[in-house]
Amino acid sequence: MSRPEKGEKRLYKVICCCDGDTVVIGGGPRGRAREIIRLRGIDTPEKGQSGFLEAKMALEELCLGLWVDVIPERDGHFKPDRFGRTLAYIRINELLINAEIIRHGHSMWVTQWGRGRFSVEMREAEFEAETKKRGLFAKYESGEFFTWGRGRKKVYFRNSEERENYKVGKFKGRSRDHG
Repeated sequence: MSRPEKGEKRLYKVICCCDGDTVVIGGGPRGRAREIIRLRGIDTPEKGQSGFLEAKMALEELCLGLWVDVIPERDGHFKPDRFGRTLAYIRINELLINAEIIRHGHSMWVTQWGRGRFSVEMREAEFEAETKKRGLFAKYESGEFFTWGRGRKKVYFRNSEERENYKVGKFKGRSRDHG
């Protein structure tokens, strides 16, 4: 399968959801028969962690068996992560699936590697999940750590002021054991 030309839209069928932030598509923008797509800007709980099944089921409801548009961070440039998965956004018509996972409360908006091309949609989705106390946002208080994966910590803040205070050391998040 050839790479889409700039501005050309190619659709790929989602054939499997591995977890809440990874799908397998038939064909792929990098020319493989099957391609693993890691959704950019989100990080859902890993297998064995609280919230894993809910996140995976939400992703399956949103896109399993459907045709999606796979969108790179920059036009025409699909970047793999350290595991060889293609980092991308996926969209069905105008619905950005990455943002929907956040909107349902299964992930925070991850800005560790930059805000990204859909920062407005991601920020709005996080605000909605936070204000409506959905998913992970219902379980934790502001300043508490979300912990999953290989001991990675993500801190949830109520507002940008708390986030800025944390960066300069004025606001300390509370650690919590998530068994």
